[in-house]
Amino acid sequence: RAYESKYYEFVTENEPHCDLKEIYEREGIKHALIYYIHTQNSILYFCSLSSYENEKLSNEHLNIIDTTIARIRDSYRKYYT
Repeated sequence: RAYESKYYEFVTENEPHCDLKEIYEREGIKHALIYYIHTQNSILYFCSLSSYENEKLSNEHLNIIDTTIARIRDSYRKYYT
């Protein structure tokens, strides 16, 4: 779902059973933003920005993160293409 938009908002308690939910529950992660980075040879690269709180990031922080993720994606495209 993260590759269909800027990011996927992962709220651990609301997610269906999956490996990532199990990991986050063990670690005490309550909220995460999952960013799709790249897919190469059946390997999915993603970035997870997670929090122990249910607090959402400010628009200012999201803008900084979006810019950084775009740079990372561009780097992967240049490296793998």
